[in-house]
Amino acid sequence: LAEALAHAHQRGILHRDIKPSNVLIAQDGQPMLLDFNLALDTKAGAEGELALAGGTMPYMAPEHLDAYNPEDPTPATVVGKQSDIYALGAVLFELLTGERPFSTRACAPSLPDLMRRMAQERRARVPSARELNPEVPRSLDAVVRRCLAPDPAQRYPGAAELAEDLQRELESLPLLHTREPSLSGRCRKWVRRHPRATSVLVTGTLSGIAIVTLAAVVISVRGRLSGLDAQGRWLAFQQGLIQAQLLVHTGEQPGVNLAEGREVCEHTLSLFGVLDRDDWMRRSQVTSLSPSQREKLAEDATELVLLLARVLTEQGRLTKSARARTTSLERAVQLLDRAERFAGDRTPRALYEDRSGCRRLLGDVAGAEADGNRAQATPVRTPRDHYLRATALAIEKRYDEAVPELRAALRTDPKYFWARFELGICYDQLGRFPEAAGAYESCVSLWPEFPWTYLNRGLAYSRLSRWNDAIDDYSEAIRLDPAFRDAYVNRGLAFLKQHRYVDARDDLDRALELNRQGGTVWAARAAAHVGLRELDAARADFDQALRESPGDQAILLSRGFAFGKVHPDQSLQDFDRIVAVHPESAEAHYGRAFVLGGLPNRTREAAGAAERAVALQPNLIAARCALAVLFARMGEHQRARDQIDAALEQEQSGSVYYAAACAYALESRGDDVTRDKAFHFLDQALQRHYGRELLASDPDLDPLRNDARFTRLVDAER
Repeated sequence: LAEALAHAHQRGILHRDIKPSNVLIAQDGQPMLLDFNLALDTKAGAEGELALAGGTMPYMAPEHLDAYNPEDPTPATVVGKQSDIYALGAVLFELLTGERPFSTRACAPSLPDLMRRMAQERRARVPSARELNPEVPRSLDAVVRRCLAPDPAQRYPGAAELAEDLQRELESLPLLHTREPSLSGRCRKWVRRHPRATSVLVTGTLSGIAIVTLAAVVISVRGRLSGLDAQGRWLAFQQGLIQAQLLVHTGEQPGVNLAEGREVCEHTLSLFGVLDRDDWMRRSQVTSLSPSQREKLAEDATELVLLLARVLTEQGRLTKSARARTTSLERAVQLLDRAERFAGDRTPRALYEDRSGCRRLLGDVAGAEADGNRAQATPVRTPRDHYLRATALAIEKRYDEAVPELRAALRTDPKYFWARFELGICYDQLGRFPEAAGAYESCVSLWPEFPWTYLNRGLAYSRLSRWNDAIDDYSEAIRLDPAFRDAYVNRGLAFLKQHRYVDARDDLDRALELNRQGGTVWAARAAAHVGLRELDAARADFDQALRESPGDQAILLSRGFAFGKVHPDQSLQDFDRIVAVHPESAEAHYGRAFVLGGLPNRTREAAGAAERAVALQPNLIAARCALAVLFARMGEHQRARDQIDAALEQEQSGSVYYAAACAYALESRGDDVTRDKAFHFLDQALQRHYGRELLASDPDLDPLRNDARFTRLVDAER
């Protein structure tokens, strides 16, 4: 029906009376959209007839009701394609729930008053089909809710986009034009699309093989229904474990995913009643599984309980309430007690170590010591035991200790996906970015359809300033999951680094379409607007970012750098504001150097700020590069060379080579050897796709402009 509506709209035809009675189901099951008696041909200039044309009120959009109301001054032209989409959404709501989205029983003294009340009700709330029918997936409910948005601008832009999202829902693909409301829903879709993915993860988290063999174990109708229920729970359990691992093991800031991670753990464990009673393994849903499934379920349940206990422990650490902290930690101990009871002699060493830590935080010294002794006496037997110990160490930020455990797991089982994934995270946190990229490379080989591996490898490449490789990985993640917001955000940031401002803005637009929250995303888009000289839009985005995160240092830094060349006074105020609160902020001191270096007669002051930044954070490469160029401008060429050498020891990126080219260019007046070095560094920068847009205007390169080699470089870049 949406495709039929799109066909009509493409030809300028508005239906204006979509309702169930205007749909005919043909003999072959094909639905047909009928009765265009009230339709309007917009190409014929008949907009004036719209208000008189009528419609069917239970399916009318609020603006349609306004235009149809003889006492309302709303013009007829407000009824358009989005009004038809609203009506089709109302039909879909009724198909899914058996009820219309809004009641038509309201009383009013007159028809105009009734229409006014109906329009007000439709603007007051967006109904949820899932509330009336819990079987409706959250993603499909999101499609319906977007159709029924009160504001036409918030509905689908066209029926073709609605048809595409409905088709993607049928094919278990992520929605493209509406934000997926649930990570668990996306995981379920992924597993439905890749039922054979578990063949790669022999000891990993997924295990969909049992679904294929289900038919071999059914004997009676009752047994068949029981088996189907158990297999459905089994699949959902595997999906939940994947989601829990992602939530607990990813996230830039402490506690960022804890609440959602806890919810997923608890829901997943409830599928087999793991938290209800100790003998949950005797329940019919468990006993009807195959022996290998039951064995894996017990191991997976132990891991999930440990994850949940770790979430509770971390929540206890982060809370400021002593009572809430104690409650959270005591609950974690209770969970670990239960896991020990059903794990029996297969209890992993990590459980005792986790419980020892919880008891120590609760002040139970004797209990903590007893668990510590049991941990020492428990051998680490399996790859999963090593993996669980490693994740416990990683949560405590003891990444250097986690790495050997993960390597031990992989020596026994080289195809242990999650061990490699966690190894990449640990290397990343240790700043060992080439090794992190290598770990994720192995993850891609093991599970090439998993978008998170490409995202994480892209992050490692970004930290190595391998922007093209990073963009390729983010693009692959988006191809696999077109609603992957993190991939759009990070690709947008990579485009920003390459000064590809249009591409950056487009990606960040898409990220904000998927989720309007996130001050840093608004700030990043503002930086893209600045690059495009869209200054009013940039200011609006920065204002929105600071409304969401008042005083956020990262946002103030972003605004300071973005407006540094356009509004230096405002930028200095932003950097000074940060320094006043965080005097040890190397980035803020570098920001001051960045702005001051562009102002006349303030080069020495800029160098002082850059020196302060380097002293506070020696690995802040941008500050070191800026300091090198500032020294060169002041004629202190040996000091400039020292900074370039130090920067190149840490990073051979395009930006470092470009700074080296500028420093040597400033030193090269009359010196052919130094000039040759400047050209060498400039060529290296351009090969790394850095500096192309700066060649024509950067005054630091002026000493090279009369050289024929410079002209050739400029022509080649053009």
